[in-house]
Amino acid sequence: EEIDIHEHATLYALDVMCETAMGIQLRAQDNLSKDYVNCVKRVGILTVYRMQNLYLHRDWIFELTPKGAEFKKHLNELHSYTLKIIRERKQMFMESKQNMAEIDHDNYGQVKKRKAFLDLLLELDTDNKLSEKDIREEVDTFLFEGHDTT
Repeated sequence: EEIDIHEHATLYALDVMCETAMGIQLRAQDNLSKDYVNCVKRVGILTVYRMQNLYLHRDWIFELTPKGAEFKKHLNELHSYTLKIIRERKQMFMESKQNMAEIDHDNYGQVKKRKAFLDLLLELDTDNKLSEKDIREEVDTFLFEGHDTT
């Protein structure tokens, strides 16, 4: 008997990438983030559809189509979610900045928790040269490319 693991592998990859990129537990495998998962799937499907139709390669043409409008809607939802996470993590980072410095210099042999990609970006951006959009684009690239390769 054949078992199709594609859906399970995709949800697992999305969980791993969200935790790695943004430091959050999406729990896509537990069906707790249906809206986000559906947006990711639709953006992927619509991207493939667009790539397969040469006349849709031009942005202005694609944006005039119903599928272009759907793509934009889902992409905006994904961007909003990512920005929400960025703002929350940035707030947490700012509130615990002093505490984090103390933890980073701890020499008691304790294993440090691995940092998410987003946390590393926030930590490295000490002089606020990166806008929220810049950070979102980096996180989205890391997240979507990592998820897309599964």
